[in-house]
Amino acid sequence: LSEIGLSPPLATLSLVSGGKTFTFKIGRKLTIGSRGYLMAGDDPQIHIVTDELHNMVLDGDARDWRKKSLPGIKEGLARRVVLTRDGQILEIVKTDSAWALGSPHQGRVDTQAASDLLGKLDGLLVRDFAVDQPTDLAVYGLASPTTTLRIEPSVPTSQPAGDQAAAVLVLSIGAPTDLKQEKFYASLTQ
Repeated sequence: LSEIGLSPPLATLSLVSGGKTFTFKIGRKLTIGSRGYLMAGDDPQIHIVTDELHNMVLDGDARDWRKKSLPGIKEGLARRVVLTRDGQILEIVKTDSAWALGSPHQGRVDTQAASDLLGKLDGLLVRDFAVDQPTDLAVYGLASPTTTLRIEPSVPTSQPAGDQAAAVLVLSIGAPTDLKQEKFYASLTQ
C-alpha cells in the first residue's frame, strides 16, 4: 500500500450526505493511462479509477472548488432595492407589479431596467477570491464602501418575519484592484 500511496494515503476525501459519511483514500496516479489508485471506506479492495478526482485533489487548488457565481434575487421576488453611492441614496420599491422611486424622489421606474439590474446581479461571477476573513476591510476599501446595493425580497405571508432579514442581500463595492479601475474588491452578505 505504501508503494502506491495508500498507506498513508496521499489524500483522504470525506463526503457527508444524508447524515452518512463516505470516505475515500486517494493514492498515486499511474504513470500511464490517466488512472489512479483509490480505496473506498473500510473496503480493503484497491480500485483503479480515472484520474479526474486525483487531479482535483492532488494537483488542484481546493479554492477552485468554490462556487464562483453569487446568489441573487430574481426580479419577481424582489420588493425593494437601495443603491447608495458616494453618500447619495436611490431607492426603488415594488408595489404589485410596478416599480417606483422611493422617498424623497417620486416617479415610476422602467420595469425592464429594474429587471435587467437584478438579472445582472443574479449569478454575478467572482473573478478571484482575495481573502476569506480579512482582519482589516479598509485595505480593500470595504470598511466604508463607496457603493452598496441592498436588495430586499418579497416575503410570503406564510414565512416567519424572522426569516426576512436573513434573505436580504447587500453587495458592497470597495477599492479598485487595478490601475484602470476596471475591477473592484466586493463583498456580498446575506
